[in-house]
Amino acid sequence: VVSYGAAFLATFAVTSALYARAVNGYGQKVEAPWYAGAAAMQSGSIITGPSVTYWARGEPSRLGANPAYSLYRCRDDWLFIACGNTVFWNKLCIALRMEHLVEDPRFEDAPWNIPVEHRQGLWTMIGETLRQKPRAHWLGLFSAYDVPCAPAEPRERFVDHPQVRHNQMFVDVDDPVLGKTTQMGLPVKFRGTPGAVGPPAPGIGENTGEVLVRLGYTEHQIAAMSDQGVVRLG
Repeated sequence: VVSYGAAFLATFAVTSALYARAVNGYGQKVEAPWYAGAAAMQSGSIITGPSVTYWARGEPSRLGANPAYSLYRCRDDWLFIACGNTVFWNKLCIALRMEHLVEDPRFEDAPWNIPVEHRQGLWTMIGETLRQKPRAHWLGLFSAYDVPCAPAEPRERFVDHPQVRHNQMFVDVDDPVLGKTTQMGLPVKFRGTPGAVGPPAPGIGENTGEVLVRLGYTEHQIAAMSDQGVVRLG
């Protein structure tokens, strides 16, 4: 998400720099730091005003932030539509043959400024249309009309996706009890202080002796506690 926001800012910064160069003839260096990208991605929840609708206000939905950026059930499976600007919203309406929505006063500020009281109605209209045909049909149609969308897949498909594997978002760890396991990789990678996924969880008592030595116990005391069943070693 942070990289996503920084990519937006980088695009704006480059465009602004090119415009400035056309006006004054000077080039410039621009930067789009990740912390600024993080702040940009939160702007929908911190900016307010008389004509600004807080996108998360109203009844929370498990399907998405608003009807134009939401999860939908087709006849056989699920997909996610991600129309994050006016251009894509218009293309969605055209692809669904619901062009009248573009001129509907209830949705004139779509996609992100749809009044709360009109969101559920739009969710219903789009949802009923998508349920009429299978997901493959809509994916093909939306691709032809340049509507951002993607199939919503189960977690197994996500874990095994080539891009996810390439980014090392998951790693394989051999566990002495469970065998080969798939675990979460490093969410953030630092150049100066690289991290690493640790070994399997230790067995019960595996490190007890080492810990007791650090606490100052002698080997004789540790052996005595083990014989008495006070501690378990290995």
